[in-house]
Amino acid sequence: MPFPPELVVASMHGNCVFPNDDDFVKVRHQPGCSVVSGPVCNSYKGKVHFPLGLMWDAGVAMLGAEHLKPGAWLRVDCGPVTEDAEESSHTKIVKAEVFVGCKCVWSKDFSESDPPKTATFKELITPIDLDIEEEGPKALEVTLTLKFGEDAIKFCSLAIYGVRSPAGCRRVVN
Repeated sequence: MPFPPELVVASMHGNCVFPNDDDFVKVRHQPGCSVVSGPVCNSYKGKVHFPLGLMWDAGVAMLGAEHLKPGAWLRVDCGPVTEDAEESSHTKIVKAEVFVGCKCVWSKDFSESDPPKTATFKELITPIDLDIEEEGPKALEVTLTLKFGEDAIKFCSLAIYGVRSPAGCRRVVN
């Protein structure tokens, strides 16, 4: 029997979203999500930040993730506030960055080859250079750059999780 992947890092809830101080980004905290909007201008960009907890080797099995490639994954659970709005009016995620302490350890621009994101997505973010033994454990943070449309975007959850190969998993014995 194959081992299920293990949860490595969990996020705070989607309500834990902070706007960049330099940007005109509005965050409305609501039950179950945060709604993020900016100036109604299809060319304005702003940033939001998601602090993450550090839970390395938590040993929590993730069911249904056996098909994922081993490594670290970023999952953003988001979507347009108005589901039936025209796609051209949606706010889009155009860049994602992962920070460990003050150091950016992974970054991806979404462009023509991998279009900007308007709904839930996951990205393989391996390799991440985490030299915990030398520097000690540090907190994680994800920054998303948004290109604002007429329709706001809601965030329900954001997480980084690790998928280990079967050789790297522990079997729990009762």
